[in-house]
Amino acid sequence: MRAGQRLTFAVERVLDPWFDRTIPIADPMQGAPSANLAMRLTEGLRPLPAAGWCALAGSIGRHRSAAFALGQTQAIVARHSGRLWIFANDLRLCYGNNRGLLTLRIAMAEPP
Repeated sequence: MRAGQRLTFAVERVLDPWFDRTIPIADPMQGAPSANLAMRLTEGLRPLPAAGWCALAGSIGRHRSAAFALGQTQAIVARHSGRLWIFANDLRLCYGNNRGLLTLRIAMAEPP
């Protein structure tokens, strides 16, 4: 991506249900609330503490400060140039217990 580009994101299809371990994620764009005490205690360790568990997220470059939740905005505007990364908002050590498959549409948006 180049600085100034605007993108929109939409889940087109969920091909295999989205799960955080055994917790179903009904809406991958929003993620899920904490289901137990351990999850509540570690919310602040996720890339986006305010977003739900396993909510679809992205960043331009690998900087944590560049992360954004895909479901919380209509479009994002790249503040700097770099590679676009898409990931589930989860603890780094817990990605191995996630599962699911979806089709995500990423489109260039017109300026407002």
